[in-house]
Amino acid sequence: MNTLPQKQFKRMKREVEEETALGIGYFEGILEHIPSYPLSEAVKELALSGWITPHTDVIDVQNMIVTESIKWMNYQDFKEVAPYLFSYPREQREKDLLVQPVKISREYFEELKANAEELFHLKQDLLQVNNQLDARIRELEMGQLPNGDQVIGVDLKTEEVLLLRTPENAQVEEWEVRKDGLITDYRSNFSEYAQIVDTLLEMENPEIDTILYEEVINYSKKTWPDSEPIQLPENIKGLLNQEGKLDPSYYQIAQFETVKQAYIYGMISPSFQERFPHYSDFVRNYVEDREQYEFFNYRTEAVSLAQEILVPRLGDINQILGTNNQELIVQEVVGYSQGESWELAYLRDTKTEDRESVRFYLESEIGAWYKGSLTELAVIRFEDIDLEKGFNGHQEAVYHIDENLLVQDKLKQAQLHFPDLKRFVEAEELEREQTQDIVAEKEEPEFSL
Repeated sequence: MNTLPQKQFKRMKREVEEETALGIGYFEGILEHIPSYPLSEAVKELALSGWITPHTDVIDVQNMIVTESIKWMNYQDFKEVAPYLFSYPREQREKDLLVQPVKISREYFEELKANAEELFHLKQDLLQVNNQLDARIRELEMGQLPNGDQVIGVDLKTEEVLLLRTPENAQVEEWEVRKDGLITDYRSNFSEYAQIVDTLLEMENPEIDTILYEEVINYSKKTWPDSEPIQLPENIKGLLNQEGKLDPSYYQIAQFETVKQAYIYGMISPSFQERFPHYSDFVRNYVEDREQYEFFNYRTEAVSLAQEILVPRLGDINQILGTNNQELIVQEVVGYSQGESWELAYLRDTKTEDRESVRFYLESEIGAWYKGSLTELAVIRFEDIDLEKGFNGHQEAVYHIDENLLVQDKLKQAQLHFPDLKRFVEAEELEREQTQDIVAEKEEPEFSL
């Protein structure tokens, strides 16, 4: 089942995203194989975008659902849906859907036949390895392959090479490097900061909600001094009236600069203290009162003011998250075009994830994907280069990295970021070692009987 190379699945998925499922074409039954999570995201996307009207044809609705669902799918789930697309190879579809026996090695090579010409040079390089060390070294010294990929390291002990691929050849998809802690998603209709605030509100943490709603309440007053004043809600005024401890001529018309000032004043009252033992209780009451009587949606407002309310309170929010072994990291990634940048966010597990590693991940993996410079370092065994068909697509390991980090001393830079690659050496170094061995052999004294 599904013996196509990963690269071909990537291409098919990208084609659906660019041309829509209807543009590619698909068979009946595809909807039955779409998992619930991408289907839910697709329906949510259609509802928020307003793409469906009473006049929208059913076939167009189905096209939208299939297309948006595929956008949200991970690699494994897409492999199950792919055979229902017209772009899926017919011969392979018959084998997958009819569950007929297949010879994996032959099919693998046939599907990757297109790669044979591009990687023929690499095949020839590695063929020499089996015959003569010096010939192999001279070939590998040529470095760059016809398709732009480069052999940057060789491990003769394990018979493997380290191949640096170009971003165009690697075609790394965002979902391939997405981790659970990543918050920002390029497919969202929200801005990056709006996605962060929306995620924080989804946690339903009373302390975090208090910070965000407090900032929304205070924002209008700070930005527009003449806007509606901050006053005690009517239910609280009624509470104070019933108690009769404070001067009603003041609290009935009192205007406060911040919601915290209103809370501090109310704490003078014993009844108020009993009703609102925590500041978060008062803020929640204030929000509910305004939403009920003034039709003001604080959650929507918090998302729309995301950057303004999050930036000054990020430290306070992280103090709260820290009690649950979490930290919100926001990393700005600057693009190549003037003014191009992204604010990428990650919810770090402080017990298992290092802060600098997360920042590197946001900058040099996710950020590189946004900029189009994310590529692969592939570990390939000599035996996966067939004499006639070339590289068969099997990789022992794959590392993702920003190609801009490997401009000079590529192997050394790769080993700096991925220490387990230190077993690889450059072809030039192998040649020097061989030359030294040859010289040493010639200098050994000859003895005769």
